[in-house]
Amino acid sequence: PLRARPEPGPAPIRATREKPLALGTTIAYEEALKAIRSGTPNAKLLCEEFLELFVANLNAYKLGEYNQEQLLKSIDTFLPARDQFVDVLVGAIRSNLIADLLPAVRRFFESLYAYTEPTDSLYSWKEAMLDHFKYLMNECFLYGMAALLRYEQFSLIPAYLSDFYIPTKKRRNSDL
Repeated sequence: PLRARPEPGPAPIRATREKPLALGTTIAYEEALKAIRSGTPNAKLLCEEFLELFVANLNAYKLGEYNQEQLLKSIDTFLPARDQFVDVLVGAIRSNLIADLLPAVRRFFESLYAYTEPTDSLYSWKEAMLDHFKYLMNECFLYGMAALLRYEQFSLIPAYLSDFYIPTKKRRNSDL
């Protein structure tokens, strides 16, 4: 043969990379964004449904045994879920729906806070086993604040910051 067949190259990265852990919110996420973009009256309800589903499916990210490598890997697998949260929040801000959605965002963070503390079913646990949930909660909060600043929703920032994101039963002083 005049020309030799070239050697096969490396496999594409997408074929060798592990698939991210699915949170099961893709359909709710797409419906919420579609409703926001089209301005349908049920956009707020679809956004609330997405936020509730997001928190309800976080059990998939629980660590069985603590391992530093597993902890860092878990944080990396949160990225698509975090991006979905940010997309819905930014969509709500851009469509002026955010003022109505802030109570649902508050409930979202309060529900997320429950994942940062051990449950009664855990008999043996380390504080670091729950750090990835703390990371997710803080990152979502900061991205939400950045989105409010980016789209100049300055009047909503006090409400976003002043509400407590700690469930009522965890507060030491009920007057807070």
